[in-house]
Amino acid sequence: MTVLTAQEGDTLDLLLWRDAGLGSESVAAVLAANQNLATIGAVLPRGTEITIPDDVPTAKTSDVVQLWD
Repeated sequence: MTVLTAQEGDTLDLLLWRDAGLGSESVAAVLAANQNLATIGAVLPRGTEITIPDDVPTAKTSDVVQLWD
């Protein structure tokens, strides 16, 4: 389990991406683990602690294809 702390103006998806490297596929699991977040609103108050469960889904990675290699 990991705990992240929101900065001024953070949204949940921004906080997850910036501090934990997680994408939109993780939002539902994090909301389920932090049921109070639904009542806060889109912008998290500064200092809000977010618990990220160990089994949160992560994005599938794929190879990057560049046109001019």
